[in-house]
Amino acid sequence: YPECDWDIGTTRSQVPRNYWQDVKNQRKFFDEYAAANNIKHPDDWSHVTYTKLAKDGAAPILRRYSSLISALEAIYPEHDWAACSVRSRMPYHHWDSLENQRKFFDEITKENN
Repeated sequence: YPECDWDIGTTRSQVPRNYWQDVKNQRKFFDEYAAANNIKHPDDWSHVTYTKLAKDGAAPILRRYSSLISALEAIYPEHDWAACSVRSRMPYHHWDSLENQRKFFDEITKENN
């Protein structure tokens, strides 16, 4: 039935092996999650936690990344993600970088002036 739009998420309880390796499939999941959860702008992801997203079916995708922000950066590379705008743990050693520390304090300064 080639005329049917077969959505793997609704027609199967399990996806094929390596399905989540493809960023297009990851993006499709995140786009559908965003639509179902009233996420219209990139900054709206700040209201979503890693734990909530994992419980809602994104665990296989999130396991591929060190944090929610890392996943969002890979899935939506066209957006300039500000590390402090999304609620997540930073990747290991993130704060060891003076550049990351500088960006963080520059953002706080910009927000409060």
